[in-house]
Amino acid sequence: MRLKTRKVSTYLDKNLKITTKVVIFVLKQLVMENVNVQIYLSQIKTFFEQNPDEFVNLLGKANPEDFFDGVEKLATKNLENGEDVQLTNKQMIDLIVDLNKVYNHPIKIEVLVPYIEHRFGKIYLN
Repeated sequence: MRLKTRKVSTYLDKNLKITTKVVIFVLKQLVMENVNVQIYLSQIKTFFEQNPDEFVNLLGKANPEDFFDGVEKLATKNLENGEDVQLTNKQMIDLIVDLNKVYNHPIKIEVLVPYIEHRFGKIYLN
């Protein structure tokens, strides 16, 4: 019986070491991915700090914090899909359009009918 417990404990030790190595490898990959995203974000922030007019032209009336949060989410999504960290032109445009979208504001439409008030009444000019 003692021999079997040693085999089981040896088996568990080997598998535990393998599992620990896998967990460490996965954690290193996650940290590296996060570092790549943070480097990309810092490059974007640095560019816009040096060119504030471009930032205003790009964002319009959107909130800058929402923009950077969106860039981070999309860059992380790209990395998870095995793509490059950088956002594509389409992703950048979609993000900016979503941030500048006007949501359900009522639109007032007035129909103006051109006419002249005359002593004989209204004369329509169509």
